Amino acid sequence: MVLAAGKGQRMGERTRRIPKPLIKVAGKTLIDYTLDNLAQAGVQSVVVNLHSHADLLQTYLEQRIDSQIGPLIKFSSERSALLDTGGAIVRALPLLSSNPFFVSNSDVVRLDRGRNACHLLHEAWNPAAMDFLLLVHSRKTATGFDGRGDFFLGSEGQLTRRGARVRAPYVYAGLCLCSSDQFRYPPGEVFSLNDLWNRACKKGRLVGVQHDGTWLHVGSPEELKFAEDKLGNV
Repeated sequence: MVLAAGKGQRMGERTRRIPKPLIKVAGKTLIDYTLDNLAQAGVQSVVVNLHSHADLLQTYLEQRIDSQIGPLIKFSSERSALLDTGGAIVRALPLLSSNPFFVSNSDVVRLDRGRNACHLLHEAWNPAAMDFLLLVHSRKTATGFDGRGDFFLGSEGQLTRRGARVRAPYVYAGLCLCSSDQFRYPPGEVFSLNDLWNRACKKGRLVGVQHDGTWLHVGSPEELKFAEDKLGNV
């Protein structure tokens, strides 16, 4: 599942005419970075949700399909109303062809060092011990990210939230693995994936795997410049 429906409002003028996933970083669109990464991991089919500039994004991706560049792309429409990240997945469940499945953001650039991050998550996946398995990245080396961090990572991989603490050493790297079972009882039609992560965290079943490659968050014009500069030196 590739989450691509957001409005990208922090990008200002850049997202008034195009959807955020079509913003180019070093000559390549954000969504192409995401899809190419998934294809390199062997993912054969993805579902992309659509809302902001939906027709433009769908047309672009249909051209990718016509060029026979993997993976196969299906579309989940949220044209009438955004469902947030959790609600988007619930709507897309009938279209997903595997279980468990990956959920990927489309506003990051991830350059893996050695093993593909999807492979790392797949090898670590243990449904008996976890509800969600998240890829996390060190806040110290997260290019373009100026937030306070999201998680603490325990010795056994369990994740805990930053909570009231000033800083947390890890940020969510925009990729997770989960099963459809976790969406059986959604808190509503429109809800955030964070709601289910918090539920899993309370049970000690939110687990993380550390990413040690290059991770670039692209959420604002400033972060876009950081990413451009970084990729020019990789």
